[in-house]
Amino acid sequence: MEATYRTLGELIKTMRTAEGLTRSELAMKVHSYKGFIESFENGDDITWFMFLEIAESLGYTVDVEVKGGAE
Repeated sequence: MEATYRTLGELIKTMRTAEGLTRSELAMKVHSYKGFIESFENGDDITWFMFLEIAESLGYTVDVEVKGGAE
């Protein structure tokens, strides 16, 4: 899967709903607020650090594969 802001947002929503949490509950877990989570889920800019923090707070691990570059 290509990591775009939209796909990362969809993953956050999928993980959150799979764990049965509201946006407010997730926001509390990552010391944030509901609007912040909502903006991510809607495809707004998110840093890798924040994405990883959210995933970890929900009990998920993330593996990143980097391809390309000089050979």
